[in-house]
Amino acid sequence: KTKEDAEQFCRLRESEFEAARYRMKLRTEWQNKFYNFYELLEIHALERRHSAPNSWKNEIYYLKSYAFHFFLNEKQCNNLNNWSLYFEDFRTWLTTVRPLKSKLGQTRLAYATMNTCIKALNSFLSVMKRKGKMGEISKCPCFPGRMLNQKDVRDVIPIDQIPLIRSQMRQSHENEADLFYVMTKTGLREGEALGLS
Repeated sequence: KTKEDAEQFCRLRESEFEAARYRMKLRTEWQNKFYNFYELLEIHALERRHSAPNSWKNEIYYLKSYAFHFFLNEKQCNNLNNWSLYFEDFRTWLTTVRPLKSKLGQTRLAYATMNTCIKALNSFLSVMKRKGKMGEISKCPCFPGRMLNQKDVRDVIPIDQIPLIRSQMRQSHENEADLFYVMTKTGLREGEALGLS
């Protein structure tokens, strides 16, 4: 409505853009900070172009965006032989990280995507072992098949919003607020929750 409002709007958008650029810089920092990993990635890509000509690009994307980011930036571990120490941490991190490319309302990675990230990691480590870049390897375990189509409350409501919703409900509907909390923690459907004695 006013010039001041327009300037404030522009400043807000500029700060959001700078924050996004900084997050992307952190995600790609390994290319400069751990320069030898750029070469290893090239070796891996060359190998996978021949063995998986239809899927190697996706594999490289998940490897760079998630696996490399976790081990090199989150854990600051540039020794391939030590990556197996953090496999469980990597699996846990995958369940909490926000997707880089997401559909509207999607706040976390699907289990199938998490398994794709893990398979990309395992493929990379296998190539590095064959090329003599590391010693013995162990494979990071994938999530069980029964979880691939599983959804929980995080697919519907961002996890950090649950306490806020519950406190708002408590102001007028204390029992319903407690029922809401039980449903978010147990995964009970509406009919199942209402059927509790």
